[in-house]
Amino acid sequence: MKRTKIAYCTPKTAVIRFCKLCAVDIAALKACDNVDCLFHKYRLGKGRPPLSIIRKYCVQNCMGNSRKLVKECDTQECPLYIYRFGTSPNRKGVGDISNVPKNT
Repeated sequence: MKRTKIAYCTPKTAVIRFCKLCAVDIAALKACDNVDCLFHKYRLGKGRPPLSIIRKYCVQNCMGNSRKLVKECDTQECPLYIYRFGTSPNRKGVGDISNVPKNT
């Protein structure tokens, strides 16, 4: 399978894109009444979805409660793909104190 480069998007944008795929069109997205969906309150761009919600969705709803399958996921076309571990790859190394010199 050929790997494609994934365009950067924020977790908020990723959730909106995912919801648009589920709802098919904007009218259906606005009319969505699936309050049990983890993304329901974020589907219209209100609020910022925590990365843990994306992780939880991938584990529970997409991979049948298998963390191993989430790790093995290769569905790079999915808007949630880069956030499936509940972390942002764009923040890799932020806050890393291993390179900070110690005060002696």
